[in-house]
Amino acid sequence: MTEARISPLRQRMIEDMTIRKFAPRTQEGYIRAVKGFSAFLGASPDRASFEDLRRYQLHLVASGAGAPTINHTVTALRFLFRITLRRPHEPGGGGAAVGCGAEPQVQGGAECRLWRGIARLRDHLAQDREHR
Repeated sequence: MTEARISPLRQRMIEDMTIRKFAPRTQEGYIRAVKGFSAFLGASPDRASFEDLRRYQLHLVASGAGAPTINHTVTALRFLFRITLRRPHEPGGGGAAVGCGAEPQVQGGAECRLWRGIARLRDHLAQDREHR
């Protein structure tokens, strides 16, 4: 029996997750999410644009995916683009689904910075939970 060949991009992503001590199930979920995006794209995900990611998120919503699935997928793609591909300002940069409704309306710069800080903390805690 022969082993299936792993693409260099997938191998690098697995190594990046292993270095960060991601749990095996988290790694499987991230690979599955990137594989789904790649199938939707019809090409390697390293060729994706921001618009491709946006179209994929719309596709997930239209196909009935829930907020946890969308959030997990966006987190996996964010990891791919920011860590594995070292493209911090490209496709995986945002767009997580908010499970509880619309973003709050903010009045000024200080309040806006506060909400951004809260969102970063929420994302950090969510990622920390996933990696345990």
